[in-house]
Amino acid sequence: MQVNAGKVLKIVLKVLLYTLSSFALVLFIVLLLLRTEKVQNIIRQEAVSYLSKKLGTNVAIGRFRTDLLSNIEIQGIRVEDQSKDVLLNVGKLEINYRLIALLNNSVSIQQVSIDTLFFRMERNETDTAFNFDFIIRAFSSPSSTDSKEDTTTSPMKFDIGKLTIKQLHYIMDDRRGQQFYDARSGLIAVYVDKLDIKNQDYHIKSLEAKGLTAIIDSDSSPPDTTQSESSGLLPRIIIDQVSLLDNSFSVQLPGSGYQSETDIRNFHAENFNLDLNTNKLSLHQVLLAQHESKVLIKSVKTELPVEKNIESAASDSEPFTVAIGSIRLQENDLKYDQENVVAKVSTDFNQDHIHLKELQLLIEDFTFEGSTIQGYIQHFQAKEQCGLDIQQLSTRFVYSDTGVI
Repeated sequence: MQVNAGKVLKIVLKVLLYTLSSFALVLFIVLLLLRTEKVQNIIRQEAVSYLSKKLGTNVAIGRFRTDLLSNIEIQGIRVEDQSKDVLLNVGKLEINYRLIALLNNSVSIQQVSIDTLFFRMERNETDTAFNFDFIIRAFSSPSSTDSKEDTTTSPMKFDIGKLTIKQLHYIMDDRRGQQFYDARSGLIAVYVDKLDIKNQDYHIKSLEAKGLTAIIDSDSSPPDTTQSESSGLLPRIIIDQVSLLDNSFSVQLPGSGYQSETDIRNFHAENFNLDLNTNKLSLHQVLLAQHESKVLIKSVKTELPVEKNIESAASDSEPFTVAIGSIRLQENDLKYDQENVVAKVSTDFNQDHIHLKELQLLIEDFTFEGSTIQGYIQHFQAKEQCGLDIQQLSTRFVYSDTGVI
């Protein structure tokens, strides 16, 4: 019996075409169903149920919408810690991405927008871990001595474009470490160029913030050594442009009696480069314009510090080094007072009560390393409350623990 090869091939192609068409039709129907509000509500409910059981706490998601291929929108995210206090609250999270990039072992996110973000870190006096540690434990896989790192596959690449946060409120209340931070911002915009998590290398094109306010209350206490130090790579962060507008900061250090209030209308920095592996920070230039600061030093009862532990901890790491090409201050107002010294109206300069107005300053080649600070003051101009009027001053300076040169 003679077999017609052309007829057999035709039948095979028809079967293959029908199979592929059926698969495509089923996939199309599934995609349509997943885009419907009813199915997305089911996904939201299942996600809430899974996360609540996994974390052992209350998790809420108000709304979930996605087109699967390029956009996800989540509203009303709320996560409680194990004390039933609010840990995380997000009003609206929207992510624009390229799903097809997964074929190239890459996560491509074009933009992340967050509207209203609240995050609270907390640790009691008797706790060694913060209130979010249960999330890390819930999703961390148990370590195995037999498991070996897979070096045959290349690591996942992260391509993230822009991150925007409106109405940020961040609180860190560390009662064990005697530190409290409360930061708010009207708008934060970050343009990311590179995220290399494996090598801890991060490059940001620009960081912009408006309406940033912060309250810092930190007591001087010995470093917390209860948690083991990591011997792996530490982050290296590069930011090409930093722009902060309309900022205010309040700092209190009860242990040293330091207290300050600072308002900065305009802060700009270029080529920020921080390497925590070598403890080095460098910047090309810094601009501080329309800035007002009030510093008050209060008298405190001094206690003998435990120098042994502090010195041994400090000797394990390299001293932090800061290098700045130029620092420019424009239209600044600085006030410094010693609380335990009574201010008297006088034409003599009083080092315990200093008030500099209309301060203009340009410092070049500024460096800070260990106990040594040096640089070149190219221009200094200011008026002091005693009547001193400095029109122009320029000098090189070196300050160390042995004195001023």
